[in-house]
Amino acid sequence: IFEKIRTNDQKSTGISELADLSRDPTFAIQFISLNEGKGVQSLMSMIEKSVPSNTPTDKGDLANILGGFQELMEHSIVSWDTIGENFVKKIINILDRSRSKDYFHPPIVHRCLDILESIVMNSTQYYCIVAHEVPPSSVIGFISKGSQFVTHYALALINALILKAQDQPSILHELSINNFSTTINDNILQQARGEVDHDIAHQLSIYQSFILNQVENRMRTSFADGQPRMEESLRLLPVQAFSEEYRNKGANAPIHEHHWKQLGFSQTNPRLDFQETPPGVLALDCMVYLARTKHEIYTRLLFAQMDNPCPFAQTSIALTKILCQLFRIGEQTGDIGYFQEFI
Repeated sequence: IFEKIRTNDQKSTGISELADLSRDPTFAIQFISLNEGKGVQSLMSMIEKSVPSNTPTDKGDLANILGGFQELMEHSIVSWDTIGENFVKKIINILDRSRSKDYFHPPIVHRCLDILESIVMNSTQYYCIVAHEVPPSSVIGFISKGSQFVTHYALALINALILKAQDQPSILHELSINNFSTTINDNILQQARGEVDHDIAHQLSIYQSFILNQVENRMRTSFADGQPRMEESLRLLPVQAFSEEYRNKGANAPIHEHHWKQLGFSQTNPRLDFQETPPGVLALDCMVYLARTKHEIYTRLLFAQMDNPCPFAQTSIALTKILCQLFRIGEQTGDIGYFQEFI
């Protein structure tokens, strides 16, 4: 095979055989040891020297070389820190070129994405290049290309970049403002009609856990008496509910005890209801969000419970706790294993 891929007349055949056999550990050891241990380096050189081409043969050859290289590297015989900066930038260049309709070829794209994800996860030396040149938001477009393989590896690369990032909230915010959730809904959930591919669903569950775990700290935090922001949030609940009574009063006007009872707290000091963790003050955050953004629904729920044995505050706290358990907030990313369609 090594000799075939070095000759013009048998090159495509050799490359195809390489892609098929590279998964085999025995073959991998033998191939990697060729040419004084530079078997993988020979493939890297071929990839670096590749030029843009629209011919099916050239596209197929490049896809197979990329696939063979990735499969050989999966055996962990060669370190990802030995691949070199030029090779990393070449893979990024091929991926960038593939954004064009003329050069988009799913087998090439999904293998480039797979290689970049492996670099992010396994290379301390070259991870920074990928993180700088391929921000997660730049990968979103590949999810709308109509290929399950491309979608799977695009999600895997996005998740790897989030996992390794020092500032996960910033990346998640960047993905949010670039309508990542809409892209997922339109191109995965709606297209799947309830039957999401297992590998894609796994990647979605990982991404979902990144989002949910952003509130873990709030879930594990009890209400602290005298903490200004917590006190302000708590005060907002009766002020939003009984706005007419507090409209002309100062910001520090005392809250009537009966209003805490009408809100559905278990006792006259509502702070005590937020001592249990979970859900901690995450429950307060959820109630405040409802009061601020869905005021009509908030007041309707609140006043409906006056004739119902279902106190709003206590129910909200209990429901938040159940949701924390259901979505397994705080668990290690990747341990969840299933995806809930809410993002």
